[in-house]
Amino acid sequence: RIKTLLIHRSSITFFIPTSSRRTNVRNNIIINNKSNNRKMEIGMNTSKKDLITQAIESMYPEQSETHRDRKKDFQKTVVFMCDVQECFRPSIDAFDGVVRSSKILIESAKIFNWPVFATEQVPSKLGRTAEEVLQCMREMHPENEEKVIKEKFPIAKSDFGMLRAILMGKDGDLNVQPNSLCGEESLAKMMYDADEIRVLLLGVEAHVCVYQTVKQIMEHNEKAGRNILKPFVLCDGVQSQRGVDREVALEKMKELGATMTTTEMFLFEEMGGAEHENFRDVAKTVRKYK
Repeated sequence: RIKTLLIHRSSITFFIPTSSRRTNVRNNIIINNKSNNRKMEIGMNTSKKDLITQAIESMYPEQSETHRDRKKDFQKTVVFMCDVQECFRPSIDAFDGVVRSSKILIESAKIFNWPVFATEQVPSKLGRTAEEVLQCMREMHPENEEKVIKEKFPIAKSDFGMLRAILMGKDGDLNVQPNSLCGEESLAKMMYDADEIRVLLLGVEAHVCVYQTVKQIMEHNEKAGRNILKPFVLCDGVQSQRGVDREVALEKMKELGATMTTTEMFLFEEMGGAEHENFRDVAKTVRKYK
C-alpha cells in the first residue's frame, strides 16, 4: 500500500510504503519534486535520520544545492525547553532553578525574537509543564494563549530526545508547519534557510532527555554532513534527581561537542555591552527573577 503526502511549499509528493514507519525504511521511497522535476530515491537501508535530511533538501533545493559552497551569511537562535513538567518538582531539589531559567528564556526569546520549542514527556501520564512556566508563555504571547491553554503546546513526545518530536509530526511525516511558541517557520524550514542554528537547551532530566537531545542533534549533524545545529547547554537550567547523574551528563554532552554556559552568561555575551539595543529589557528580566 502507498501513502501520498502533498506539501504545499514546492508541490512535492512523497510515495511512502506503510512499512517505512518502522525503525528503518524497508522499501524504496521516491520523492518527486514537481517544481524542479527532481526525483530522489531512498533505499531500503536509509534511516529515519537520513530521510529527514534528504526530504528537507528536496523541499528547499534553492538552499540545499549550494549550501556547502556558500559562506555563512546569517545565523539563527532557538530555545529548546525540555520537559519542565510539574511531576519532577518533588524529586528535583533545584527544580525552581529550572523554572527560573525557563521564564528568563521565554521573556528574553520574545525580546530577541527567538522561537521557543518546548516538549512534554508523555503528558497523558506525567502531566503538563509547570503552571508558572505555562503562565509565562501566555503572558509573553497572548496571541497564542489558546494554543497553550488547549494543550497543543508544548509538544507531546515519547522519545527521550526532543529533535525527532520537533521535526516529525505525530503521523511520522516531516513537519513543515510552524510548531514553536512564537516562530512563523518550522525548525525544518529554518535548518535550510540558516547556515547555523544555535540551540539553547534547558530542562530535565539532564542524563536522560536533555542528554539524548544533544545526542540526536550531533547525530543529525553527522548525517547531514555539516554542523547546522549548535547546542548550548544552559547548566543552571538543567537538572536531574541525583547530582551524580547531572554531573556525568554535563561532561558527556561537552564531550559530544555541546557548549557549556548559563542562562545569564549566554544572554550577556550575546549583547556584548550596555550599548546593545536589548540590554535594558534583558537586564530588567534577569533582575525580575533574581
